[in-house]
Amino acid sequence: MRGAPLDVALVVSDSTVRLTGAGVDVSAPHAGVRPGLRNALHDVRLERTRRTDAAVTRDVEPTPGLVSLRRAGELLAESFLPAPVAAALRALLERAVRDFLTLRIGVDAPGLAALPWEALPDPVSAQLLALHPHVVVYRRSTPPAACAP
Repeated sequence: MRGAPLDVALVVSDSTVRLTGAGVDVSAPHAGVRPGLRNALHDVRLERTRRTDAAVTRDVEPTPGLVSLRRAGELLAESFLPAPVAAALRALLERAVRDFLTLRIGVDAPGLAALPWEALPDPVSAQLLALHPHVVVYRRSTPPAACAP
C-alpha cells in the first residue's frame, strides 16, 4: 500500500454509533442487538461447537440451515451501520481502493465486545471487512482511569 493509512474509529455506545477519523465524523442512532442477530450468533456458536466436535470425532455430518458468520455480519451491519455511517464507511473504502491506501478501522464497543465486528460486510462489495485487501479491522478499548494512591 502507498501513502499514509486512513485511520478511523467505529465507536459504539448503548444507543449510537460514530465513525470518526480521516476527515470523517458522523454518528447516528443504532438498532442494537435485535432477536435475528442474537439468533444468528447463537447458530454460529453452535456451528463452531459442531465443527470442533467433528474435528475430534470426524463422523458428524454438516447440519443444514445454520446461519453463517456472513449472515451474522449482515445482521450486525443492519443493526449497527445506519445509513449515514454506512455511507461514510463506503466513501472511505472507495477512497482507500482508489488511492491504494490501507483503511484501518478500530472498533470500540464497550458492552458489545462479544459481537463479531470483524464480520461486518464492507458496504461496497459485501465481503467481510476483515478479509478486504485494503482494510485492517482491530478492536480498541479505552484504558481504565488510573486510580489515585
